[in-house]
Amino acid sequence: MVTEMTAASTTRKMTSMMKPCLLALVLTAFVAGIAWAEPVNFDLVGVNDQSLMASVTFGYNPSGIISIDITNQSLIPPNLDPRITSFAFNAPEAVTGASGSLSLPGGWTIVFTPPPGDINTPGNYGKFDIGGLTGSSVLGGYPNSGIEVGDTFHFTITLAGNADALGALTENSFLGLFSADEPGNTTPQYFIARFQRTGPDMEGSDVGIPGSPASVPEPATLFLLGVGLVGVAGLRRTKQI
Repeated sequence: MVTEMTAASTTRKMTSMMKPCLLALVLTAFVAGIAWAEPVNFDLVGVNDQSLMASVTFGYNPSGIISIDITNQSLIPPNLDPRITSFAFNAPEAVTGASGSLSLPGGWTIVFTPPPGDINTPGNYGKFDIGGLTGSSVLGGYPNSGIEVGDTFHFTITLAGNADALGALTENSFLGLFSADEPGNTTPQYFIARFQRTGPDMEGSDVGIPGSPASVPEPATLFLLGVGLVGVAGLRRTKQI
């Protein structure tokens, strides 16, 4: 009888000791997921008209999928009906192609032109590799297909390339790349958007550029914090026993 009670007590203690370990493993997996799937948020503002604004959420999945949400936050007035009709950013060398999903907003296409080419963006902002367009170029476009004030358009872009190379990329692999230098390029950017139908007469246009991307927590920092919390929880549990 004493032996059975001792065995049962030992089993309970081992189970209690294993719980923090299991929780640590789960937390580690969770933190690893955050390292890949934490989207980056940043704002755009018009170069010539700061009443033209947008917010962007940029996410990347290591299977080679980019997810972009763009919300038109421009002010009315002074604008009457400003629309976002295109956007552009750069791709690392691991990317050999890009295409839009079947669920792209109506009238939009995804284009990809690797260096030394470009997708015909405004020269003073340099060259870009990937673009979402409502027309034949970033400079043009069709306002009727553009993003209205208050609306959010979602874009899913599928990348081509070596699976291992694509799996090693993160959001910063794209947002850390600034537009290529060329004559007249005085303000290199990592992401731009085109505003059309701007102003009270809807006859203007502008380019929206961002500030620095919002910082993403470092995976190592999150891991250490998580392990520390697990350790505290384990100690508290041990004392209660």
